[in-house]
Amino acid sequence: MQGTTSKIKTYILAAVFVVLLMAGLFFYFNNLAPIKNQITAVDGQIKQQGKLLDTITAQPAGTAAPLDENTFLLQQEVPVKPLMDQLLLQFEKAEVLSDSLILTMEFTDGEIEAEESDEEEVAAIDPTPAPEGEAAAPAEENSSEAEAAEPAIAPELLPEGVKKITAELTVQSKDYDSLMVFLKEVEKLKRVMVIEGIDFTGPQELEVAAGEDSEEPAEEVSDQLIYELTVSAYYLPELVEYLKDLPRVDFPAPNGKDTPFIKEDDENEED
Repeated sequence: MQGTTSKIKTYILAAVFVVLLMAGLFFYFNNLAPIKNQITAVDGQIKQQGKLLDTITAQPAGTAAPLDENTFLLQQEVPVKPLMDQLLLQFEKAEVLSDSLILTMEFTDGEIEAEESDEEEVAAIDPTPAPEGEAAAPAEENSSEAEAAEPAIAPELLPEGVKKITAELTVQSKDYDSLMVFLKEVEKLKRVMVIEGIDFTGPQELEVAAGEDSEEPAEEVSDQLIYELTVSAYYLPELVEYLKDLPRVDFPAPNGKDTPFIKEDDENEED
């Protein structure tokens, strides 16, 4: 009996010990552990704020800290490089969606344009003197013509550091609706685009006949619209430290052709 009683006491003590251990663990994880985590988080915030304060204190007055955030989304609107190839692909996308055809495309950088205009102004202000023996009357006539000419249009004033690139397109659309779709697709692009001008003439019908008394019906030459479009985009070349965030241009994969021209074999395969 005594042996059995001692075993029961041992089991009871072991059970009490296990219960106390589980109660202690439960109390620790439900009460002490969250408090410890909060203390660690607050300590980390204090250290971070201290580092930020030291950085601001050590920064010279009048200098702005560079942006720490990723500028990829901002450069989709105004990149730090012209990205003419990106514009080319975007115009081709608008061409396909509007069922139009881009006949010609020419890009002009604002910096080159500004240099040329400055040279023209210098040449107009300080013309080359005429050789001796020639009359000065033509020079006077030229000056009077220059005074009578219309004043030149003032160049666009851009914010400091902003450069402009201009694209002049000649586009052919099947009708006015296609023209409007092309313009809307250009305006919907993520990059900041400004349509500066559009010049087009409505479809014309020409009569092909030998004379006024000819009984042959009039022949419709073309009912499609051909128009010239001037579009401008902008970029910030001075922010070279953000070139790492420049948007990547994805070019379409080659279709296996060695040359861009249509061969007879390709025509036979299509047939």
